[in-house]
Amino acid sequence: MLWIVLAVLVVGALIVAATVGALLLSGRGQNRGSATGGSSVSPSSGFTPTVPGTSATNPSSPTTLSTSAAPTGPAQLHTADGLSGLLTTIRDKFGDTMGYTLVVYPDYADLERAKPNNAHVKQDFMYRDGAWNNWAPDTSTSPMDYLADLSQFNAAGVSAALTNPPPAELNFTDTTQSYLIVEGAEGGGLYLAIHSNIAGAGYMEINPDGSVKKLYPPS
Repeated sequence: MLWIVLAVLVVGALIVAATVGALLLSGRGQNRGSATGGSSVSPSSGFTPTVPGTSATNPSSPTTLSTSAAPTGPAQLHTADGLSGLLTTIRDKFGDTMGYTLVVYPDYADLERAKPNNAHVKQDFMYRDGAWNNWAPDTSTSPMDYLADLSQFNAAGVSAALTNPPPAELNFTDTTQSYLIVEGAEGGGLYLAIHSNIAGAGYMEINPDGSVKKLYPPS
C-alpha cells in the first residue's frame, strides 16, 4: 500500500509543476505583446513630423520681400532733362522751388533755402544719388541774399550753354568741369552764371534763356 501512496504523491507533484510552468509561459507572452503594441503609432492618427527649420504651411504660398525704393532723381544734371528733373525733385522735396542759391555740378547740386517759419535763417541741402539731404549747419541770411523762384530759366537753353564749347577767351578747356550758379537777384529776378573748376578759367553770365549776357575772361 505504501508504494501506491508514494506513486500518487509523485504524480500529483508533476501535475502541479506542469500547471505552474504553463501559467508562467503564458504571462511572459502577454507581457511581450503589451510592450510591442505600446510603442507603435497609428498611421491614422494624423500626426506629421516636423523637420527643424521648416514650416507645415503650404510651400506654394507667396513670400513677400522687403525692397528699398530706388532713387528717382536724375543722375546727369547738365542735360536738359537733368536740369528739369532736378527742379522737379526740389518741388517734390520742399513743395516749391524758392531759394537763395542753387549750384549745379554735373552729378550733384547744392541748394540754400529759407528755414521754414524763419526767413532770417538759411538751410543748406545737398543733392546726390537721387536725393536731397541737409548737410551743413544753418546760417544767418545777409542783405545780399535774395529769395527767388530758382526754376525760372529755360532748362534746354541753359543746358546748351553748359555743354557747348564756350568762347575761347574763357579758357574752358573741359566743359565737364563747368558748374551752374543760379541766385536770387534784387527785385525777384535771377542771376545765372557758368563757372569752371579749371585753374585760370574765366566765367560767363547768361540770361534765363541760356544766351550769353556777359563774358568775364581770366585776368
